[in-house]
Amino acid sequence: MVNTLLHQDADARRRQLYVRTYNVIPLQDAGGLIEWIPNLNTFRNVLGPLMKEKCDSVMSEKEWFDRWVPNGTDEEKLERLRKEYYPRHPIVMPEWFRY
Repeated sequence: MVNTLLHQDADARRRQLYVRTYNVIPLQDAGGLIEWIPNLNTFRNVLGPLMKEKCDSVMSEKEWFDRWVPNGTDEEKLERLRKEYYPRHPIVMPEWFRY
């Protein structure tokens, strides 16, 4: 959002001002990983193409929430995970260690 505002300002554009952004992977409430090292192979860069390669269609966050039964029983939710979510999201994390 800040970069959009900077881009709209003629002086900021002329000076080529921008705010560098980083991906953050939360690990706990008070900490996470910041992907800021130049030429770093990030989780997203490595695992994203693998997800696309190994499955036909990754369920979007919106689709997931649209299909979720918020007041279903735990057993119904687990069954939905097993039948709908898991088949569309294969395990690819072990591939991270091959790079």
